[in-house]
Amino acid sequence: MSNGSNPLFGGNQWMGVCYHLHQDVTPDSVAADIDLIKTKVYQYHLGFGFIRTYTAIQGSNQYIVPAADAAGVKVALGAWIVETNGVVDWDATHAEIDGALKQASDYQANGTVPIVVIGNEVDLHISYRDASTALDYAKTQRKNYPNLANIPLTVCFTGTAPTKPDWPSVVSDCEEYVFLTIYPWYGQKQNNNFTPGDIVRNMSYSHDHGMAQVEHMRKTVVIAEIGWPSDSNDPTGLYTTCANERTNYAATLDWINGNNQYNTAYITMWFEMFDEPWKCQPPGKSWECHFGLYTSDRKCKFIQPGCN
Repeated sequence: MSNGSNPLFGGNQWMGVCYHLHQDVTPDSVAADIDLIKTKVYQYHLGFGFIRTYTAIQGSNQYIVPAADAAGVKVALGAWIVETNGVVDWDATHAEIDGALKQASDYQANGTVPIVVIGNEVDLHISYRDASTALDYAKTQRKNYPNLANIPLTVCFTGTAPTKPDWPSVVSDCEEYVFLTIYPWYGQKQNNNFTPGDIVRNMSYSHDHGMAQVEHMRKTVVIAEIGWPSDSNDPTGLYTTCANERTNYAATLDWINGNNQYNTAYITMWFEMFDEPWKCQPPGKSWECHFGLYTSDRKCKFIQPGCN
């Protein structure tokens, strides 16, 4: 089993968490969230030394890196590719990338931002050419920040993007690391076969249909999102429970730490730290707002009454 030092974030921890703010809050509130992210409150170690974000400039998300820097939490700093119906707003996208690079540069003294991630699940939303253009723009703009010369720039794709026509070229252009979203929950939902404590078959499929292709390019896979919802109001409600999220978290943590058939640990971002209630508003799905380890009012689900 290979689960030594984490090559991107350092230390021996392989599980981080996704953190995004939809509503405006104060810098002190963000600092409190970061403190909570660092805190161990449960036996499966709900305390994280690194996080993934999605934007450095939108609303209160601008406060995340400064708070993380003060707390000693590392950040995979995101930059949206801003699009509507597949049409990229290049001015807004350039602003996203420029903002992320500047913030990464501003907080390099402590190595707070070891990587910048362009877009999220880009192969679902835009063309491979646009994804490549955004990554090329980031590489060009990085030249304005000498202290970022060794900071890799990458893109976030869905787990199967490396097997799709044309997309391997973009994957190949990513530097060192490739972020892939992988959700056993969705695979089990599609097959109506829910086993929250057993993700081996799902992860084997993901490995053979995306992860292996990245590894063959001699790049390191980062599982950019993985998670299990704790509630819903549709027929999956029997399986979208706090207890099942807790069970799945433990199974996922075991797998990504190297207890798998590949004897390999994978840097992973649990999706997500806090529930986002707005995601269940129409046309959202009834489970999309329940992926948090914590409720939106910052209560750890795993230690709440009824989560057993």
